[in-house]
Amino acid sequence: LVMLTGMVVVGSLCAGEEVIILDTHKTDALLDWDKRILSEGSSWQVVDDSGDRAIKLRSESSSLSLEKSIVVDLRQTPYLEWVWKVTVLPKGGDFTATLTDDQSGQLLVTFPKTLFERRKVITYLWDSTVPKGTMADAPGPLLLNIKAIVVESGERQLGKWVLEKRNLLEDFQALFGSTPERAIGLRIQLNSQHTHSE
Repeated sequence: LVMLTGMVVVGSLCAGEEVIILDTHKTDALLDWDKRILSEGSSWQVVDDSGDRAIKLRSESSSLSLEKSIVVDLRQTPYLEWVWKVTVLPKGGDFTATLTDDQSGQLLVTFPKTLFERRKVITYLWDSTVPKGTMADAPGPLLLNIKAIVVESGERQLGKWVLEKRNLLEDFQALFGSTPERAIGLRIQLNSQHTHSE
């Protein structure tokens, strides 16, 4: 399972709104990310792709994630924009079932929580089989309340750089029914351990 992830931007191109660039294809930008390899069989590296620098993630019956703490005022900066490319899909991956919960690409955003609630997380997925546009609960640890949005599905865009842009405020309202003030974390992740694929 291979995913090349390019620029991650939280921001907007609209006049008067703040734009925050978190990764500009520079190798040293990776030093700001906390590497968490969850199991053997996964790897990541910075590679050249047609003149651009990208993070290449690979997973063989395993999972891998890179995390970054952020503080973004979503009232000023509501948009999240990134480009990604998937070259191999986990066979039979389907996030709606625990036994097949593998994706070729995930970008997760975390939000603040109060003392008596679970942390809310939105995960944007490139799923193997679940249709694009699906919004549903996603499996995860009990302390997290994870909602998923399938932004890409299947092989139609395989091998191509795909630009995504999401309004975090609108997505959060649709999934959780309230309005967050801030986003506090990002995670890039991929999985293939449940389907024993790559």
